[in-house]
Amino acid sequence: WLAKDGRLRLHLQQEDHQGQDLKEKEIEMKKVFAILAALVLVAQVQPTYAADAYNAEAAPAPQKGGVFLIAEEGNWMPMSTLVASESNTQDTEQWICDGALDSACSANKAVEVRGKFLLPMCKSATDDYCVVSLEISAFGKDFESATYIRNVSGQSFPAVPSVNYPGGSTPSLWEAKNSPSASGTTTYAVMAMGSVSRRKSSNFEMSAFSATVVPYREQTGSWKDPVQIDGKGQDIRGTRKRFVGVDGYDQACAWNEQGACGVPQDFAEGTRVRLTVRIASTIGGWFKGRMKDPLISVSKFSKTNNEIVVESQPATVARMSYTVQDTKDLTAKETTFFNRNGGRGSNDGFMTWAPAWQSETFEYVDYFRPKVTDTASGNSTFWNFSTSDVDGGANKCLADKSKVLGLVTTNAMVFDGGVPKFTGGFLNYKVAGLHYAPGGQELNLGVYDMVMRSETARCLYGFSKAPLSATVSVVNEKGTKTTATTVVNEKNGWLKMAAYGFTFSKKTIKVKISKK
Repeated sequence: WLAKDGRLRLHLQQEDHQGQDLKEKEIEMKKVFAILAALVLVAQVQPTYAADAYNAEAAPAPQKGGVFLIAEEGNWMPMSTLVASESNTQDTEQWICDGALDSACSANKAVEVRGKFLLPMCKSATDDYCVVSLEISAFGKDFESATYIRNVSGQSFPAVPSVNYPGGSTPSLWEAKNSPSASGTTTYAVMAMGSVSRRKSSNFEMSAFSATVVPYREQTGSWKDPVQIDGKGQDIRGTRKRFVGVDGYDQACAWNEQGACGVPQDFAEGTRVRLTVRIASTIGGWFKGRMKDPLISVSKFSKTNNEIVVESQPATVARMSYTVQDTKDLTAKETTFFNRNGGRGSNDGFMTWAPAWQSETFEYVDYFRPKVTDTASGNSTFWNFSTSDVDGGANKCLADKSKVLGLVTTNAMVFDGGVPKFTGGFLNYKVAGLHYAPGGQELNLGVYDMVMRSETARCLYGFSKAPLSATVSVVNEKGTKTTATTVVNEKNGWLKMAAYGFTFSKKTIKVKISKK
């Protein structure tokens, strides 16, 4: 819970070592990314129009109960941050940096500086680390170049090339007048965000990247700019501002600023989105995402940057929401889930998320499946992609991060967010979800796409430069193939494979590549 003094407090029910009375522990979370992921304020807005996108995060938790959800990567807090620490351990002191060259965060005072940065719009043809363009294609029409409107107000940091810091901006807002969303709005927000860190006197390094496009309508209200907050008089070691969290961010908004919120809308059916960004050429390996029928191209732009173009339809993702009216009714398993994932709260209630892209969430969905009658609570449309935080392990062909190897996308409620597993000659990728669409009558139908460098596929199978082919199959837990429409083609150095129309429980997508 976010207390009045700004600290995040998680109240965990924990049994003592003798199995006796339950005790309540108050824990101050200090690891910066744990705080940034969990420390969000209670939503100030609920959608007021029937056309607004389904957004379970916008509804408040019951006063004495809780809500269990599945987190979507495109919903993480879109703001630039810089936080320093004395070490990389869990219990270290942390403090706010006002910029990459803040003297309180200098190399002789801070062991580690970490943060998130949002890319600004490119102002010239030679700019690095920026959003080049957003293009939207309405159903059956050519792509329309969206017009840049502005950046939202909020916390930002200037670029410092001397220490390889790219600068930190805010979400950018765009308009595509001839390409409306499902509700008729024509405005879109772009959040292209990276992770950056440095140790001691080293320069900053980029370790992760994600990009999200969201249709929105703007609503005025009592919102404020999200900012890092300090301890209000609890400064440590002189002038350092002690970091205790983030204030002003609203989970119900695609973005928010002083006096306004971007309320998410759904994409119109048949829309395609094309986003072009320039990011560090050290960002490589595998990407995951919420897309359908994606295309990707990567080209060298400068000494430090690649230009990446990603184009696709949005994915329609079935969402899960389970509500407990009173926390005293939580089962031991539900308490375990909360302890694992953390959450935010209001009064005595809480809201907690399990990440859609982590293998532990398969168990989460299986547990709640009977409690929600195997039926989704709503559907959301998403367009996002991000680097995978799981490497390719011992397989050198899949572990190379010197270049972009591939992109795996799906609309599955839960999926393996790492590199596809290569075993027995097959690339295996696990997905799961609830069987029924909202209302309990229609089936949820699966979408899976993989775009892989042809040279990566040849490396895996030891092939020459001969043209490639592939087979894609969807297999249930019993090893039985299920019905799906599959697509395979090779073009411009990329091998594209897809499976559409399969139903959900637990499924494994199996891909086998061969010479034509």
